Amino acid sequence: MKPVVHTYEDADQWRRARGRYIGSSESAALFGLSPYLTRFQLFHIKSDPAFAASWQEATAAEAVVDWGTRLEPAIIEGICDKEKLTERQWGGQRIFQHGEEPRMGATVDSWAVEAERGPVIVEAKNVNYYQWRDNWTDEKLPPWIEVQVQHQLACTGYDAAVVGAL
Repeated sequence: MKPVVHTYEDADQWRRARGRYIGSSESAALFGLSPYLTRFQLFHIKSDPAFAASWQEATAAEAVVDWGTRLEPAIIEGICDKEKLTERQWGGQRIFQHGEEPRMGATVDSWAVEAERGPVIVEAKNVNYYQWRDNWTDEKLPPWIEVQVQHQLACTGYDAAVVGAL
């Protein structure tokens, strides 16, 4: 399966385009696994552009989202250095559309090359102590992040991902 890659010139174009897809960060809501988004909210985000705009504005204003965005490049650099990943590429304003399921889309934080596996998705998470203590282990991701990464793998056609948390 070969994905269709859409690249956008600015963040507003990219945000509007995200409305056409179920994105990887939204997919856990479909299964009732997201602590951040319900199926009801996802339905309204996808069906009502005014609701979607107000939701994006409110979410972007949250301190945790703001700091996650600010720290993402440093987290990715740390992941790539620790895992010895090369040829890093920032995800930027791209959407990987699934080649067979046109409503599936994903924007990845970054991708890089691992010597043994080839290209891998690099996903950065900024979590607080309580989230880490209650939901993470060194071997297992929280279920909503597992769904997000599986969605990204399906949309990009990559075989592996590396997730790191600060």
